[in-house]
Amino acid sequence: MDQAVKQSLITRSGIALGVLVFVSVLNMVITFLGAEHAENDAVRINLAGSLRMQSYRIAEALLLEHGDIAYGDASVHDQVVEFERRFYRPVLAARIHGSNNDDMAALFERVEQRWLPVKAAAESPDPDLAGLLGDIDALVDVIERLVKMLETETESTLRLLRTLQGVSMLITIVIVVVILWDLNSTVVTPLRQLVVMANKLRGRDFSMRLHLGRDDELALLSDTFNTMAASLQAVYSELEDKVQEKTRHLEQARDELGLLYETSRSLGGVGKIRDRLDRVLGAVQRHFDVMQVRLESGGGTGLALAVPRAIAGPGSGAAVEHRFSIERLEEQWGELVVTSSRDLPEGQARTLQLVAANIAAAFSAESRHEQQHRLVLMEERTAIARELHDSLAQTLSYLKIQVSRLQMLQARGVEQGEIDTTLGQIKGAISSAYVQLRELLSTFRLQLSSQGLHKALEATVEEFSTRAALDIDLDYQLGAFPLSPNEEIHILQIVREALSNVVRHSRAAQAVISAVIVAGQAVEVRIVDDGIGFGKTESGDNHFGKVIMQERARSLDGEVYFANVEAGGAQVTLRFVPAVFAQATEAGD
Repeated sequence: MDQAVKQSLITRSGIALGVLVFVSVLNMVITFLGAEHAENDAVRINLAGSLRMQSYRIAEALLLEHGDIAYGDASVHDQVVEFERRFYRPVLAARIHGSNNDDMAALFERVEQRWLPVKAAAESPDPDLAGLLGDIDALVDVIERLVKMLETETESTLRLLRTLQGVSMLITIVIVVVILWDLNSTVVTPLRQLVVMANKLRGRDFSMRLHLGRDDELALLSDTFNTMAASLQAVYSELEDKVQEKTRHLEQARDELGLLYETSRSLGGVGKIRDRLDRVLGAVQRHFDVMQVRLESGGGTGLALAVPRAIAGPGSGAAVEHRFSIERLEEQWGELVVTSSRDLPEGQARTLQLVAANIAAAFSAESRHEQQHRLVLMEERTAIARELHDSLAQTLSYLKIQVSRLQMLQARGVEQGEIDTTLGQIKGAISSAYVQLRELLSTFRLQLSSQGLHKALEATVEEFSTRAALDIDLDYQLGAFPLSPNEEIHILQIVREALSNVVRHSRAAQAVISAVIVAGQAVEVRIVDDGIGFGKTESGDNHFGKVIMQERARSLDGEVYFANVEAGGAQVTLRFVPAVFAQATEAGD
């Protein structure tokens, strides 16, 4: 957000830096000027001091020129000129006249007043040497006082310069301390607080607030942090509320799914339907903590399973009944009635309706199971009737014909030998019928009391192995392949007929039965022995056995093949497609 800053840290920092730079520059300027002034003072002191030496040189030149000493070639005139050149140099004369030191200016004039007579006397042809030397000494005294005054002024200037430098350094230190203190209070401390707040924000702690009490950039930043923390706190608080609400919904959904799973497992388990319903109603009562849960049968289906059931729980006060229809595919079994002391929420009502749907599915499954059981019984009865018709009924018809023939022979008065032959055929047919009856009883007993075709074949192998001392191996690879009871009976009868032929005709010592799946959906059953094999022509019981096996194979919409094995022996092969796959193929076409 945009907000005006009245106390800008940048402006304050700029001002502080400007003051510090100004003081530093001022200190440098004072130092520079003081150094230059001190350098000029040194030049003036040296120049004033050289005037004393020059005065002595003038005296020396006078003595050399007008005295009895004949040494040197320096003239008085040259020394006078040199004195005046030094005396009137601007760095000395102009500086003294331009200064505000009246005493020094007066002393300089006195030196000049002393010098002028000395100059005139020194340049005269016949000077008073003794008096002139006295004047020179007086001139030197005045010059000495001027030098001392110049030295005193220079010392005062240096002391002032040192004082100014000390004051400037003190001011600089004070300014730096003030700036550092101001930076610490206005920048460093707020920045540390902002860092602490930023770390807390990163750790999802939005309780900290900053109040700097100023109107600068950091105050604006702290206000922004405060606003952001408040917004994040509100957002996170709202999110936590939503998460808690979602968590409650998820826990409720988990419990409801657990209830549905428990009811589905109970209804799909083993045992009587009444006991399974009791477990379901108990689970519903415990989960919803209601006063009572019961089932009321509809009475329209005639299903004895849908009897009224009730599970009561603790509770008192006003009762509210909630009814949920138990129906599936337009078939209704009754209602699930839940009695509670309050109205049920929408989610609980939906869950109870799903429980009612599970109960309806269980009733529907029980109904289908009962119908399938009836169909299986009808199919088995049909198979028994067909087997009786194909075996005993035909034999009895043959016996009836033979009895009628015997009566005709007796009425004609034929010979006893022909009558005995007919009686022998009748006895043989009766014996055959008895054997067929026993085999049918064994087959039906195996089929109806065992656990499927595999167990029936194992029992058959054990029976024929014991009866004929024949070594029979079984290779069963059908597993849970879907076969109807009728198909199992025909397979078992063909195997038994083939083994019977092996025992009676093949003279074999070993046989192998294999049941495998070929081409993904066809069943192939092979009976192989190591006997003498099939002859070129078959007659008698062996021929009739083949005919019976072929008829059974045709009833399965399959084929049975008879062949000799190259290594010796015979092989009977049954191949057919189970009805469940044949119907699926027809439906697909």
